[in-house]
Amino acid sequence: MSSKRPSDASTPPGVVIDHAADVLTFTLDNPGHGNEVTGAMLDDMLIELRKEATNPRARVLRIRARGNVFCTGRERAGLTLAAIRRESARLIKFKVALRSSPLISVAEVQGDALGFGFGLAIVCDFALVADHASLAFPEMRSGLAPVAIMSYLGEYVLPRFAFPLI
Repeated sequence: MSSKRPSDASTPPGVVIDHAADVLTFTLDNPGHGNEVTGAMLDDMLIELRKEATNPRARVLRIRARGNVFCTGRERAGLTLAAIRRESARLIKFKVALRSSPLISVAEVQGDALGFGFGLAIVCDFALVADHASLAFPEMRSGLAPVAIMSYLGEYVLPRFAFPLI
């Protein structure tokens, strides 16, 4: 069993990565910020997914979170056009790696999943969602479509069911 970025006072919030037997676990560990996913967290998870692709050790990927919410979105740190493009490219690389992974992916959604968090649950093979959890794309309140999800929603939901969702 190995672990990366254990949660303690000396380590900044992030993602705990754990290998135990046939299971690779990503635990979002940023509860003070709604488990918002940062660029560093995406990079850490992407590195592990790429390692699994070249040297498989696990059969299952568990994505879970500490605290009361699953994930309230992602960090938006880019202030320039170039930085925003880098963030977008990072997101696309992560989602492509997750969707193309041979691992059976399971999102354990114990609380609210908003924006990127909801999208993360959607791209997993299975999503176990708590009864009290809210799933939403907050950008829709401003009339903005969740474009990153729309690009592949049809692969997961029949079009006649997908369009009312967006």
